[in-house]
Amino acid sequence: MTEPLTDAERMRLAAIAVALFPASATMPSAADTGATGKWLDRVLAADPLRTTALRALAGRSETDPWAAAEGLFRDDPATFEDASDSLVMAYYMHPGVRKRIGYPGQKGQGPIAPDEAEHYLPDELIAPMRSRAPLYVPTPDA
Repeated sequence: MTEPLTDAERMRLAAIAVALFPASATMPSAADTGATGKWLDRVLAADPLRTTALRALAGRSETDPWAAAEGLFRDDPATFEDASDSLVMAYYMHPGVRKRIGYPGQKGQGPIAPDEAEHYLPDELIAPMRSRAPLYVPTPDA
């Protein structure tokens, strides 16, 4: 199990998040959204392994938040991508941000009508799937 981020790591990530997401005339900053609080917790609940990349970003020795982000990008682009993606996801989960970009969130579309599949799957699209042999991948014995 991954250890949760410490308060000090969250404070450091908050400063870096503000460098990556400053306030603009139309959008709030990462600090305004609490991106490193409950929204980041939701990201980590979905993928706890992202904690490692965030911890690497928070642990950078550069005192300037932007320099810390640039340093990790330069030294370990894959880890930077994981960490920055986590902050991006947390930022865009905030309802105020979603509202400003016009994204209402995922919504159920209701039941599918019996003849709806034919509309989306015309014969020429589904024929190759129907013509191939069934695929079966056995699971390994436990």
